[in-house]
Amino acid sequence: MRKLIVANWKMNPESEGEAGRLLRAVLGTAKKKRGIDVIFCLPFPWLTVFTNKEKERVSFGAQNVFWEDSGAFTGEVSPVMLKNSGVEYAIIGHSERRKYLAETDEMVAKKVAACFRNGLTPIICLGGGLSSGDGSAKIKQVLKSQLQGALRHAKKIKKVVLVYEPTWAISTFAGQAVRPGHAAEIAFFLKGVFSRIAAPSLAKATPVIYGGSADEKSGPEILRTGEVNGLLVGAASLDSAKFKKLLSAIHNKEVTNN
Repeated sequence: MRKLIVANWKMNPESEGEAGRLLRAVLGTAKKKRGIDVIFCLPFPWLTVFTNKEKERVSFGAQNVFWEDSGAFTGEVSPVMLKNSGVEYAIIGHSERRKYLAETDEMVAKKVAACFRNGLTPIICLGGGLSSGDGSAKIKQVLKSQLQGALRHAKKIKKVVLVYEPTWAISTFAGQAVRPGHAAEIAFFLKGVFSRIAAPSLAKATPVIYGGSADEKSGPEILRTGEVNGLLVGAASLDSAKFKKLLSAIHNKEVTNN
């Protein structure tokens, strides 16, 4: 399976000019690395600017989406708007939205269903609320519940990306390192849970990626386990030098050696 790297810029940078410079600085590297697909998840103002300019060269994702197609929902962005803007993906259930904006499992489920309904691929984050002291059994119980819950409103499960994103590993929270073996164990577990929900062909093709302070040092080691299919990258995606090093390291260790 090709490696999938999701660059989550979060609420950065502050201007269109900065966004353009950052994107141009990494686009060449992102496109030429064999066996790696990169999705750029930009803030809404820059997202629509660059999907129009660069959508033939790279894939774009939104950092959020609303669950209705239209209506009186001030401040929200619908999946129809995103699809018509050339956006292909949407991050759903990120731990920061769960913590700061009280996003619930029910809201996540409605957003996932809205993505399926409108031809967007949801990037579903799982692991919000976990702590570093939680044992393997509890972690798996929470993840299974979140995954099943996220898909409960879907009439038909379609293309999806699953992210293991333990709260305690996010740099904006505790930022504690995750062992590659742990990430691999959880990825294997999530694939098993998903295979019992989705059609076999879809389950086989669904990437399970890791998010949680992944950078040019930790990311390639996590991918070397072979069980994790990609990374959700936050802070490191805002530093062009670090992001290019990450892509090069993945290419050298994960692709050319296979």
